[in-house]
Amino acid sequence: MSADLCAGMSQEDWDCIVKQGYTFTIIQAISGGYGINPNLATCVSRAWAAGMAHVDLYAFMCNQCYNNNPPSTLLNELVSTAKNQGIKYGQIWIDVGMILVNYARSSNHEAYFQQSNAAIVGVET
Repeated sequence: MSADLCAGMSQEDWDCIVKQGYTFTIIQAISGGYGINPNLATCVSRAWAAGMAHVDLYAFMCNQCYNNNPPSTLLNELVSTAKNQGIKYGQIWIDVGMILVNYARSSNHEAYFQQSNAAIVGVET
């Protein structure tokens, strides 16, 4: 289950989802040029409290958006924020959106590489 709209989800909503048999969720942590989800800590906390077995995060990155260039900057900020706020998660997924295909192929590859590398390095530190 992906939770793009987790800000509007109450604890009861999360409890209901788990009762329906869902045990894994990926919560949006970064939304393109909008930065880090300001409700991330609450969303993740509610998912764990409901009994989710796995809670991961995903980052929708946009190399054309404000504050996303280089992508590693925002991903490092996410890892730091999660650590400082005690947000427990399994891994960070990189959502490669269609907006990236407007660049030349070599630029796309470089953007993907930067995003993935930053996420891997950030999670390991």
